[in-house]
Amino acid sequence: MARINDGNLLQHFTECFVAERLVAAGDGGLRLVATHAMAPFEPARNPETHEHNARLRNLLRALPAESATAVVRAYAAVEASATHYPNSAELIAGLIGRAQLDGVLCEVDADARLALERAWPEDRMQVDGRSWRDALAAGALFPPEELGRPWLVSLDPYSWLLDGEAKKEARGPYLVREDLETLRPLLAAHAKSGQPGACTIFAYKADPQHAKGFRTHVLRVADRLGLERAVLGIPGPEGTRHLGIVLSSLVDLAAETAEAWHAYLAEG
Repeated sequence: MARINDGNLLQHFTECFVAERLVAAGDGGLRLVATHAMAPFEPARNPETHEHNARLRNLLRALPAESATAVVRAYAAVEASATHYPNSAELIAGLIGRAQLDGVLCEVDADARLALERAWPEDRMQVDGRSWRDALAAGALFPPEELGRPWLVSLDPYSWLLDGEAKKEARGPYLVREDLETLRPLLAAHAKSGQPGACTIFAYKADPQHAKGFRTHVLRVADRLGLERAVLGIPGPEGTRHLGIVLSSLVDLAAETAEAWHAYLAEG
């Protein structure tokens, strides 16, 4: 889903910051579950004309070799560009080391799935060609019985739909309230492992009504699971916003992620 815009920068900033902190807090390595994986690398769509792309475009023009910001170091590590834009798994692997990452990548597009299978050996990363909902229902996204490393579950849907906006068969790449009920056992299973972990969920181009529904229902999941939480966002024209929410079992991680994001935005 890389479109080289500020919404994707929000996603990747959050995932990279969280992943690095989780690895530092654990015994090594990270389990990643990505519900909308994308091919390892894709060209951006209309990178010079996209509505909200100035910050990321400038970042990709002059990537520093070293930076206090995890996402910038990750972009540098994978040599990101407008024609070679990475998915989340590649960024995290570039940041923490490829041998340190395993998990499950869900991708329904056949070409993207083949590219993922070529990029990752089966004993490191499982590539699932089903929708994340079907993979979850089949038990494919649940952690192994003995999870010996931190975990990150990341959902990157198009956006949030209100109740009644889409029939069940038309939910597709969107997120709805019903999804959060099916997601809760997955997060509970990871949290019960005793390993530090987090879930990141994003919603793009959400007007105030959709943003409110997204925040309300995701934070309700956090309450039921006893996870810490933080909401991150980017204002847009006419009240639209890109939003991200971090739910975490690691003390202070969600708050630290939000603080780092706000500081990054303040740098201009």
